[in-house]
Formats: sequence, C-alpha cells, structure tokens
Amino acid sequence: MAARPIGSSPHVGKPRGGGVAEGSRVWLRSGLHAGEPRGGLLSNDRIAKAVPRYDGARPHRTLIATRMRWQRAINASTSHINRWLTVHQRIKFGSVFYPLCEAPIIGTEIYTADNCTFSAPLCWSVTLFWNEAESSDDWMVDLTSALEKDNIRLLQHRFANSKTSQFLVSTQVSSSPSLIVQRLKGRLYHAVRNRKPKPLRGNFALRSIGKAGREETEKYVTDQLGHHVMADQRVQAALEELQYHDTTVTLSDPVRSSHGLYWYNLHCVFVHRERWRCVDLAQLHRVQHGILSLSRHECIQLAAVGVLTDHVHLLARCPYDRSPLEIALSYLLGLSSFWDGRAIYQHGGYLGTVGEYTTNAIK
Repeated sequence: MAARPIGSSPHVGKPRGGGVAEGSRVWLRSGLHAGEPRGGLLSNDRIAKAVPRYDGARPHRTLIATRMRWQRAINASTSHINRWLTVHQRIKFGSVFYPLCEAPIIGTEIYTADNCTFSAPLCWSVTLFWNEAESSDDWMVDLTSALEKDNIRLLQHRFANSKTSQFLVSTQVSSSPSLIVQRLKGRLYHAVRNRKPKPLRGNFALRSIGKAGREETEKYVTDQLGHHVMADQRVQAALEELQYHDTTVTLSDPVRSSHGLYWYNLHCVFVHRERWRCVDLAQLHRVQHGILSLSRHECIQLAAVGVLTDHVHLLARCPYDRSPLEIALSYLLGLSSFWDGRAIYQHGGYLGTVGEYTTNAIK
C-alpha cells in the first residue's frame, strides 16, 4: 500500500537515525485503509510503527516524548483529513470539516472489575412476607450489621401490615437482585430463628428505585438531542437517526421468577475518554447496531438508546440474576469491539436504578 502524507508541523523534523519522515513531512499509511476509525485515529501500535526504533541509542522516555510530538503533529494536520471523508459525508456536511481525530493516544486495555470505577446510586425496595404476624423489629440492629458483610446497606424498614415487611437497601455494583433477596432473607431468618423456626414465606418482590422516576428518566434519554444541541443543523438532523426508542418495552411491568416479582431497570451512561467527539455517521451507526445486537444476545430489553458524538445513554430492563457490574462490563467490552478493540470509552461510567417510585417518595 502506498504511503500517504498526513501533514506537516514546525515541531516535527527529520528524526535522527533515519525513519519515515522526509523533511518536515510526516508519512503514514491511511487509517481508512488499515481498519482504523475515520479521521486517522491512531493507536500506540500505529504510532510505534511510524516512529523509528533506536535500539537503546536514546533513552526510553525520549522515545515516548517523540511519539507524543508526532501524535500532536498528526492531530494538528486537519487540512488533510477532509481528503479522507467519504462522498456521503461530503454531500451531507458540505465542505465543513469536523475534528474527527482529536482523541488521545488510545490503547487496547481490557475493561475489568478492577480497573473500572462507576458512579452508581443503586437503591432497591424489597418486600418479604411473614408466615406469622410480626410486630417487633428488634432484630434490625443485628440484621443491619450482618448485611454489611454482603455489601448491602439496610437504610429503612417498615411494616406494611403484620405479615408484610418492606426494606429499603442500597448496594454496590457487584450485587445482583437475586443475591440481594437471597442474603436479606437468609440474614433475617438467622436473626429470628430462635423464636420462629419458619419465619418467612417463599414469595417476595423487589423494585429498583432511583432519584428520578421511570417516566422522567425515559423522557430524558429519548430527548438527548435536546440536551446536547449541535451547532450545525445538518449534523443535528443526522444524529436523530441514532436515537432508539422501543415502545413495546414497558419498564413498569415486572419480571416473574418462580417465587417472586422483579422490577430491575438500569440507566447506564458511557463516555468517551477526554470527551472527544466523533461525527462519523458510519461509525456511530455501527455503535448503535452493535448495542442493539449485544442487548439481544445478553437478554437485555432496551427501552431507549441515545447515541451522541461523545457518549451513549442506555435505559434497559435487565436479567435479575446479573449484577449491574456484569451488565456494564458487557457493554464496555462490546463498545470496545465496535471500535476495533480500542478502549475508546472511559474505564467506568454511570449506573443508576430506575423505577416507578423515587427515593424521595419512600422517605
């Protein structure tokens, strides 16, 4: 494949010891012909191929600095990127150039539970039923202490009636709804086992609860373009095709298991690293179709998807045996594969429970 000129910069000259530069002109193969995202987004491996090896003649830190200067020079050469835009983009957006290559040097780090951090306000309402009437909650202190070992925080309890207890709990991202019910029933049984050999019935109900209600959150996700208005109306109109809303998915309906009812709805937000923007419609459509395909494979029902130039919003009903962490990692790894295995998105994101009731209504 013939090499193509990317651009020039006064900060980039001919490297010592030879290389792939000629004067102040930088020569690289076009990213569009090598599986790269449009706009010449380059990974560390591609930069390493462009910068010559010195075999110990120069310190390693100097080599890293050289690669960073080359990346800045490539990103600054915006005048040549217009040559790479497809005919469809030229017709749609005219001759206006949008910075498609402002992303930082991006590696291929795998998303794991150890290197990801989430902002996760996760609250749940759990309803349990007593076999016999219960009027005292003197077991609350022991139950609260025992649940802390399972990363479950008991916030509130009340008797709906003499045989019905309602609990408000908050959890970490690693706790699935099925685990919450299992540990809550098990710890409660252990606390009252001396005076009640069979205290609880088998059935239960669990609801996800958020700071905002389901209708408000659903409206917010479906109206993302109203919150993030693009300067060019042509781009704004093109992004409308990337918004997804499935009216057949009713998040207010429960999911039934053999013993109980679940309302398990999550609002997920994943953001590009350094909030760089991409307006390559082909790539954004690839992200949207990939999210829909991945959700079907993972048995996740998507009510709404908002794909923006620098982040995505998801509102979904999730399987009750999977934790929010497992669901988030599935999406992050899937999003990485849609970008040819690159860690385009931040290592983490926002995960929030959503339901018919809010935390303010319960308090």
